[in-house]
Amino acid sequence: MEKRSKNFDRIAQKKVYFAKPSKDNMMALLDVLNALDNMKLYTRRAWNEIKLKYSRSVLGPLWEVATTVAFVFGFALLGSIIFNENRTQYVAYLTAGIIYWQFFVVNLNEASNAFIANTSEINTQSVSYFGIIVNILLRNIMIMAHNLPLLIGVAYFTGNFGWNTLLFIPGMLTLVLVFLPINLLVAMITARYRDTKYAISMIMQFLFYFTPIFWPADRITTYPERLLIELNPFYHLLEVVRAPSLGKAPDLENYLVSLGIFVTFTILSSLAFVRFRKRLVYWL
Repeated sequence: MEKRSKNFDRIAQKKVYFAKPSKDNMMALLDVLNALDNMKLYTRRAWNEIKLKYSRSVLGPLWEVATTVAFVFGFALLGSIIFNENRTQYVAYLTAGIIYWQFFVVNLNEASNAFIANTSEINTQSVSYFGIIVNILLRNIMIMAHNLPLLIGVAYFTGNFGWNTLLFIPGMLTLVLVFLPINLLVAMITARYRDTKYAISMIMQFLFYFTPIFWPADRITTYPERLLIELNPFYHLLEVVRAPSLGKAPDLENYLVSLGIFVTFTILSSLAFVRFRKRLVYWL
């Protein structure tokens, strides 16, 4: 009994140490917090980059709208005949689809070059990697916003403007939350493997034809063909913003899949960022 009592006393006298966060975890967290704390800086930087892009241009950002209008009205006549759709409603469907798809493609293409394009800044200054990703996303949101008057005008004149249109706001917030971890992961992978950006361009070109952008999604109703739509993550991301633009509410499935994409890529990008953040500078 005495021996057992001494053992208990020895255990009771020992200090209890709780697991401390590792240095990599803290550095990754500080990087993210630094980016969030400097949102005004990245917003101003994104706006200045857009101004620089359109310097010495007469129409400036209106070229974005003009390009979209040219594509939509050029394809709308042919598409409405091929798919036997109401021409007015098809214009609205195609307009919303192509504007948001351009947002997806530009985001991923720029994310694949995010750290590589900022190599000199990363090597010479103390910068936030996550801040670079935030800057890219903010800039592309601003560029896409050039087309918002076109979306609103098309929705109004086609009779699709209503209360469901307000669901565009949570839909856009969903896209922002989803593309932050996706862009971060893509930027890190491409910094290590430069072929990734070419693979992304090829995959997005392939998915362009398999995502219902210029063809109606309700034309495919039988299985297993329908799985080409339901298993396509970009279809669900597209619907959370396109459906409100057409005066409809997105399906619950669209939100659930978008949430699943956000959770999955947040976990993957967080794990990768913690482990490989300090190596990024050697990969550039």
